[in-house]
Amino acid sequence: MTAQILSFRLAGQLCGMPALEVHDVIRGGQKLTPVPRAAPAIIGVLNLHGRIALAVSLRRYLELPDAPRHAAGMSLVIEHNGDLYCLAVDSVGEVLSLEGKAAPVPTVLDANWRKAVTGVWQSGGELLAQLDVRGIIGQLCDPLETTTATETK
Repeated sequence: MTAQILSFRLAGQLCGMPALEVHDVIRGGQKLTPVPRAAPAIIGVLNLHGRIALAVSLRRYLELPDAPRHAAGMSLVIEHNGDLYCLAVDSVGEVLSLEGKAAPVPTVLDANWRKAVTGVWQSGGELLAQLDVRGIIGQLCDPLETTTATETK
């Protein structure tokens, strides 16, 4: 079995996600509108081809330092439950064809990474951490929907 994984980097770490989940890749520098009272990982919203997309910093979600101000960065656009999300990453690599299936998450991985990684791959002598981006979005956004529904009753 071959997995098609789009590679990207976060704070020097090689990461990836299934390539078919990515709708688009955009360069940094997009104008973001802040979201009041949002989780720290939610860095704003932006207009993307006439649709509103929620921008999420994967660095902040993983509790990593923000990228240097001069770094342009990139975003991976995915759709989840009918909504668009832009996942801010440092850089985007290529689609890798990886044989077999991902190895289990090592127990020695930092807790912040363990909550986001579904498995690891060996790629070119490096460890690639496969992120569960849908799980990350669910953790950030589903509690907001639950809270809003409860508050309106």
